[in-house]
Amino acid sequence: MHALPHNMIKKSSLFVSLLMALSAAACTVEAPVEELSKDDVRAMPIDDKADHIDWCEVFNWYDDGVCDEFCASPDPDCFVTCETSDCPIPPEFSPRPCDNGTFVFGSAECVADQESRTCGLQFDAPDCPEDRICETSECPEPPNFSPRPCENGTFVFGTAECVADQDGDCGLEFDAPDCPEDRVCGIDECGPIPNFSPRPCDDGSFVFASAECVADLNGDCGLEIDGGSCPEDSE
Repeated sequence: MHALPHNMIKKSSLFVSLLMALSAAACTVEAPVEELSKDDVRAMPIDDKADHIDWCEVFNWYDDGVCDEFCASPDPDCFVTCETSDCPIPPEFSPRPCDNGTFVFGSAECVADQESRTCGLQFDAPDCPEDRICETSECPEPPNFSPRPCENGTFVFGTAECVADQDGDCGLEFDAPDCPEDRVCGIDECGPIPNFSPRPCDDGSFVFASAECVADLNGDCGLEIDGGSCPEDSE
């Protein structure tokens, strides 16, 4: 019995391996895919769905007009889009006047709720510029304020706040508090002014007392009475 040359043994082994590979590929290609219904796939245990087979891709169930939530990838049919006709007619919005003389109008948009798969109106009520709330980061850094001495020995400090102007733009608004001596009091801050009877003078004339609403050294408002002077008072 003669042994085969080494190169012939190597070629024979490659030929056998090739035949086995072709046979396996033929079996794989020719194996029929079992026809499954959507209910069959939906009822599969979770472990069976994790075998990397996308049944919706196999059976062309994507974008077939029916939402298949069991697909391995999101089904485009499950994404709800709404047209204006899918929502009720929105109400009429009355314009809202703003402090700067402009008006803002409410609006409504027909949008989809993907969770409930329904369409509905989403309302938007724009803010007037005066409703705008500014964050500190939207304004420049305020300067340092030196304390201002007042006549009563106290000090007042300036402040800055980030606020919106009448156009809704944010900026610094400065406040320089008044010293008590700068305080301007309104008449309503002092209460009713009493009636003063005229005072007769020696020369036959009359003088009338007066009252003024002014601030004291603590910044509190009160009446300051001036009784008036007759000519003889100055002698």
